[in-house]
Amino acid sequence: MHCGGIPSDTGCRHQGSKQLSVVSPQVIDGFQGRRQVNLHTGSRLAAVITLDVVTSVDSVRPDSSQMNPAPPDALIIGHYGFKNLGDEAILAGMLTLLRDRFPDRRWTVSSGDPEDTRRRHRVAAVDRADLPAVLLEAYRSRMVIVGGGGLLSDQWGFSPEHVLSRDAADIPGYLGPALSAAAAGRPVLVWGVGVGPFHDPSSPLWVKALGEVSSAFTVRTDRDSVDLESLGVADAPVVGDPAWLVDRVDLPPELDRIISDLPRPLVAVAPRRWGAIEVQAEREHKIARALDAFATERGGGVLFVPMQELGSDQFDDRRCCERITELMRHPHTHITPAGLSAGQLITALGRSDMALNMRLHGTILAAMGRTPSVSLSYDPKVARMAAQIGLGPWCVPDEPESWERLGEALGSLWEDYADQSHLMYEYAESMLRRSRPIVALIETAMREATAPAEASAHEQIQQVMALALTRNLAGTQEELDETQGDNLELSNRLIRESEAARARLQAAHDQHAHAERRGDLLQLELDNLRQTRAIKLVTRYWRLRHRLRRRTAPALPTAERHGLHTPHSPGQPIPPHVADRIAESEGVVVFLPTIEWYIHLFQRPQQLAQAFSRLGYTVIYDNPRQSPPGWDEIAPRLFLYNGSQEALHHLPDPLVWAITYNWEQASRYPEGTRTVYDWIDEIEVFDGHDPNKLRRLHSLGLAGAGMITASARSLLERASQPRPDAIYLPNAVEFEHFADWQLSSPAHPVLQRLLAAGRPIVGYYGAIARWLDYDLLTEVAEMRGDWSFMLIGPPYDQSARRRRLFGLPNVEWIAAQPYGDLPRWLQCFDVAMIPFVVNDITRSTSPLKLFEYFAGGKPVVSSEMPEVVAFREVRSYSDAAGMSGALDLALADSKNPEIRDALRRRGEENSWLARARTVVNSFEEQQGG
Repeated sequence: MHCGGIPSDTGCRHQGSKQLSVVSPQVIDGFQGRRQVNLHTGSRLAAVITLDVVTSVDSVRPDSSQMNPAPPDALIIGHYGFKNLGDEAILAGMLTLLRDRFPDRRWTVSSGDPEDTRRRHRVAAVDRADLPAVLLEAYRSRMVIVGGGGLLSDQWGFSPEHVLSRDAADIPGYLGPALSAAAAGRPVLVWGVGVGPFHDPSSPLWVKALGEVSSAFTVRTDRDSVDLESLGVADAPVVGDPAWLVDRVDLPPELDRIISDLPRPLVAVAPRRWGAIEVQAEREHKIARALDAFATERGGGVLFVPMQELGSDQFDDRRCCERITELMRHPHTHITPAGLSAGQLITALGRSDMALNMRLHGTILAAMGRTPSVSLSYDPKVARMAAQIGLGPWCVPDEPESWERLGEALGSLWEDYADQSHLMYEYAESMLRRSRPIVALIETAMREATAPAEASAHEQIQQVMALALTRNLAGTQEELDETQGDNLELSNRLIRESEAARARLQAAHDQHAHAERRGDLLQLELDNLRQTRAIKLVTRYWRLRHRLRRRTAPALPTAERHGLHTPHSPGQPIPPHVADRIAESEGVVVFLPTIEWYIHLFQRPQQLAQAFSRLGYTVIYDNPRQSPPGWDEIAPRLFLYNGSQEALHHLPDPLVWAITYNWEQASRYPEGTRTVYDWIDEIEVFDGHDPNKLRRLHSLGLAGAGMITASARSLLERASQPRPDAIYLPNAVEFEHFADWQLSSPAHPVLQRLLAAGRPIVGYYGAIARWLDYDLLTEVAEMRGDWSFMLIGPPYDQSARRRRLFGLPNVEWIAAQPYGDLPRWLQCFDVAMIPFVVNDITRSTSPLKLFEYFAGGKPVVSSEMPEVVAFREVRSYSDAAGMSGALDLALADSKNPEIRDALRRRGEENSWLARARTVVNSFEEQQGG
């Protein structure tokens, strides 16, 4: 069926010892019959080069600075040089085999980044956008290899105009040089490619044409072979993806140590950006929840492996990994560094216990390390590969309704881990065996590559004309680029004009804000009216009526009591699954929008929300800036909410928790709603808010809330003047989270360096802000060179800039660490500190970290803040000498087991669960009274 390695029915003919191949006319159908070349488009060059003029260019000498001094044995065409570790693994696998079996041969690669390809693979490379250079290399080579991956898919579009242009990112773009080389008599070998999916009806014709001119066409899966046969290309052997041929490489020592330090089971994750921004955000959220649930339940860790970092958000997996990490609560996560090779990635995946992959080659390389994967199939090729290696049951479609199954799939795969890990080993070995025929096919193709006969003068002129045309079109492309630059300048001018329009819009916004302020004044008058005797009597009547209703509520059926018997009723827009939770719980607590849920340093609102849910209450935490729309149950009875405030007004008898800047939203709830006004800090602390409005809201909260809580004694004293029923509710600790003193230290290089220095460590974690006493800390750090000072936290404001403190050799400032990781850092402190300045604000501050330090059994040194020195265990100071002495006393305390146990007991007494019970008991006493 073949004539000289090329199918005879495609027009193969011999002229002496020279082979010429005429490509089937269907290949050019995409040009719609237009065979005249337009010199100003640079897009229909294939019609001239492939059908009319290209034979051989050995008589044309290329610029030797751009390519090998001697002709290469093969030009390798593929999607290389785009910082995609999957594609680089394909090239690495091919070069591994070629160098092993043909050590004296020369290879050149068509690459999007020739410098990166030369450095990464130690191989000659030519810029794929430089079409004259690519064609010259194709004609000089003994053969052309179309290598691996999803080149034969039109997932990214299809345009025949790309056939020999530098926009070579689709089927015509990839195949143009190969088809031209085939027309010049060069053998073409297709190595381990995927086939499809096809969306354009012309795509299969191009693939069929490639099959017609190829000396050998091999694919990576059995399904690809079947699909290729349906196109009329028979006998396509399955040799596997070339990435199966990559050898393992040792990891950098630091990464090796970090992976060893991560708890087991360890899940490696290779995500990617795909689809619209809102779809991506929801997908990342679901992945984070699934990983959190799996790792928390089994005490494991998560290793993120970015496989492409090209710069733009669409092709930067690192940004995707970082976003998922930020969404997670689980502390034991790590993102691998940039610059890993494919062999090192195999090692990292092999050191993991299982994987979660969107990246196809994440699944392949994990299997090479005997690590089974859950696959998230955004493209049919992912599902195809999962089925090929026996992981089909753990392949989840990339659809919103299926993302909820990710956690279930991870758990199921872990239960079958032992068997699947062994199957991965067996399959990797089988793919090595199946790849062996490629060697014989390459040898055959090289034997077919005959030296071209001496071209006639006419043929030589045709060759020169073809290459000159290519170069001219490349020049035209440069002119088009310049025009594009002019268009960019025009675009910038339009943007500047739009800025003026934006300014006008801002003016309208300011007018609206003025109207709002007028509304606030009217609201204040209304609130003053409410303080009159008549209104107070009416309000007391309604509160009494509400209490009586609650006392009689147990006599009603649960669903009727909560008003949820018609979940789809327009008047009660509460989803059924939320209604079910409420019906079986002690009640509902709503936390109005405040601090976002997903932050490194968990604060008072998040801690109280968790505590109420653990006491059996359904908690709705309004989190509009982070959560996807709707009700997301992140823990039993704890929902993150993103939706309209009015919908929450339909919750049955909620307890609404408010602080100063969101009290206005609490006041909009129906009359009789139970409210808590939580006075947590001085008004001046709330940056970014209008102080006058805050003072007004504070007054309204004190007057209108059903309960007043104060986080500090000084705040309680002032709150008790208008509200004698105010209660003291200081900050507290999630005791169980911080009480484990046997945790291993984090593998952070700065921390490890401090531990290796052998000096005692005094540590602080929290905001790096203006309330830190930078000057005193500097004086003490200079005085006590025998101590290491470690501060952990985000820069809250600009106060840390140009501070001499952070330039001292025994002071280290480490970025904010996840809340879940703080106990491990705390256990590395010998002494914990709260080095705040003492002023009007900090005198009313109840540092949350105090009780966390206690729960971890750490002695505390602190400035003389009333809320802190109220505990006799604290070593306080008023100046640098006093802090220096306090450090020595606290260090002695740290070596006394009885003192450490007493500190932990103090922490346990001040848990968030105890604070939540205080609120519940106070409301019950009110109702009982």
